[in-house]
Amino acid sequence: MGPVVDSRYRNVRRQGLALFLDAVLRESAGSNWIVFSDYFRCGPRWYFTELPVMMSYPTEQRLAGINVPVLVLRGNHDQVAGADWSLRLSQVVPRGSFAEIQRAGHVAQHLRPRQVADAIKSWAGLPSAAS
Repeated sequence: MGPVVDSRYRNVRRQGLALFLDAVLRESAGSNWIVFSDYFRCGPRWYFTELPVMMSYPTEQRLAGINVPVLVLRGNHDQVAGADWSLRLSQVVPRGSFAEIQRAGHVAQHLRPRQVADAIKSWAGLPSAAS
């Protein structure tokens, strides 16, 4: 859900800008509080240790080796995980699927939890809350 790092943003500046724009334009104050307080609690040492790992993680290559069904899910206004990249990720998996949550950014599960749950249930073949 909301995979990172989009191939358009393979550098820290672009990734940071995408995260900033998502936080300012798409997320609620509550979801921003959760995200940024998590960064704060982990501290700069953890963040700067993990950042290069995240930026260089070969998501496309890792997904290509998965032989189970995979759902790539994103908010349709996600500035971090772009639509084209997320769709491409779903296509590198032999049994991949793609879904978008309407009117949601990168932290779709916080802003639209019911829609996220319904999308996952639908993909898994389970009854949704609307049923």
